[in-house]
Amino acid sequence: ENINIHEISVEDAMKLLVYGSIILEKQFRIKITFGAIKQAVFLSSKYFREKLLPSSAEDLLKEALSDAKDKGDKVLNADDVIDIAQRRVNIPLRQAKEKEAEKLLNMEELIHQRLVDQEEAVKAVSRALREYRSGLSRKGGPIATFLFVGPTGVGKTELSKILAGIQFGSNDAMIRFDMSEYQDKQSIFRFIGSPDGNVSGALTDSVLQKPYSLILLDEFEKAHPDILNLFLQVFDDGRLTDNTGRVADFQNTVIIATSNAHSNFIKESLESGKKMAEVSDALKKKLTEFFRPELINRFSNIIVFKSLSKEDTVSITRILLKDLSKDVNANQGIHLEFSEESINKISEWGYDPVFGARPLRGVISDKVRSVLAEKILKGEITRGGNARINLENDNLNFHVD
Repeated sequence: ENINIHEISVEDAMKLLVYGSIILEKQFRIKITFGAIKQAVFLSSKYFREKLLPSSAEDLLKEALSDAKDKGDKVLNADDVIDIAQRRVNIPLRQAKEKEAEKLLNMEELIHQRLVDQEEAVKAVSRALREYRSGLSRKGGPIATFLFVGPTGVGKTELSKILAGIQFGSNDAMIRFDMSEYQDKQSIFRFIGSPDGNVSGALTDSVLQKPYSLILLDEFEKAHPDILNLFLQVFDDGRLTDNTGRVADFQNTVIIATSNAHSNFIKESLESGKKMAEVSDALKKKLTEFFRPELINRFSNIIVFKSLSKEDTVSITRILLKDLSKDVNANQGIHLEFSEESINKISEWGYDPVFGARPLRGVISDKVRSVLAEKILKGEITRGGNARINLENDNLNFHVD
């Protein structure tokens, strides 16, 4: 006869660990506060599911005690347990401190230092992160799930990169997938692993390694329907089981899917004077041509990105040229300056109503970076020198001091 023995409750685990801590105090010669026991049980039940309670909590408590002993501490507090848990899962478990809180409160301003316009998108992602770090986000699913829809080159991917850098520490915290590579049924095995275990899953492996990260799903509409169906579970429960039975936890991730679907409809609607809210509502109905309604409804927010104007392109040009100047100064010790006329001309060359700001980088590389590289190699400009780029006869002219 099979007898199923279930995991004990959090309350019972605390009681057992209180008794167990008496032995541990004698063993490690460190006083254990009730707050440390409480945190060990709570964090283990949430983040360390390889073992069940009370064993998982006892392991965490022992690890915290070993660390406290190495540091010469005489008392183990809740903060010490949180530090160890945070180190193991690489997820921020403490409440936002003053510096991070200030960053969260000024998130929109920080993003706009690198991104031009797209106010609705910036507000939505900033609001989601503030809710998460204040402990008010929805339990059970990812931090937030966004569908960014709009023409190419308007900042959908750029916003994702900026967000990864500001909130998740660096661009390396962004897990990026080109969903056009997962268009056939067999590609699902590359995504979550093959049934025989010979192929591991790209998505599940990445999340297991980086549980606190931003996941970018480029060209989401091009993925095979079976892969899109996987995200019904991910968006709902925040969990996905791979081929070997490991559970990837998405509850500390932001998922951003991008799509160029119905870009012309968005452009024409906005140009005709319709408000963004009207366009968004109409677009949700049209997106059912690409996505199942239940998948659309599971996104935290569907955000429409506007096409870039010529004025927007000038602002983006300033940002890119400022980045170039910083790189050249840091790597070559050369100070670069651009006249207003040269900035406007580069912007004009890089403006494309179809491809947005995407051609700008190519123009800057061709007209500025490559010319500067030649001058450095010829010795016309050396470390510590100054170069001012002006516009003369519709061409860029480098004046070197």
